[in-house]
Amino acid sequence: MVGMIICVAIAFALPWYQQFYRHPYSAAANVTETVDYRWTKTVTTRNIQAFDGDNIVITDVTYSDAGNDNIKQVFNISLAFLILALIGATGVAVLQVVGLITQRRRFRFFAFNLTMASAVMLTIAFLQFLAIRRSFLQDKLCTSDVEIDSPCTMFAGTSHYGLPPSTQEWHPTSGWFVCIGGLICAWSSAIATYIS
Repeated sequence: MVGMIICVAIAFALPWYQQFYRHPYSAAANVTETVDYRWTKTVTTRNIQAFDGDNIVITDVTYSDAGNDNIKQVFNISLAFLILALIGATGVAVLQVVGLITQRRRFRFFAFNLTMASAVMLTIAFLQFLAIRRSFLQDKLCTSDVEIDSPCTMFAGTSHYGLPPSTQEWHPTSGWFVCIGGLICAWSSAIATYIS
């Protein structure tokens, strides 16, 4: 259960989704933008690369200010279930320690039930985040709902467009992937608690 607690704590600190844009304006200048989707805001890093040096601009915009209420809702739901999973995992750790000290089966029974609940909560937080794709569409961040390659149609992908060709990439990032480790720890702990 300690592994799950560590993974969830790390997942809190890291962004869960990212978009990356590369716009080659000329042979002498490129513009790259990285948009990190965090719990309450986006952090956009714009880098204008030219022969005379780089110009980096970082901006933070909350989902409410940008009018991205559906994206905000997806993050809030994931955050709520992540917090519930963390509270449950902490409770399991306490119950397991008390159970080891007192040698009473009752604590193992409660620990198993709470472990299952924590694992389910973390699974919901992880899987429901897949709704981010639909949220991009609902918040009108794509030009249409029939774009072939866009964050509105695919959870992760790459598209190339325009001349000179620009590139757009979008995908889940480290915070979401750390939850996989947390899920493995949570379900392994549930099985181990059930066997003991």
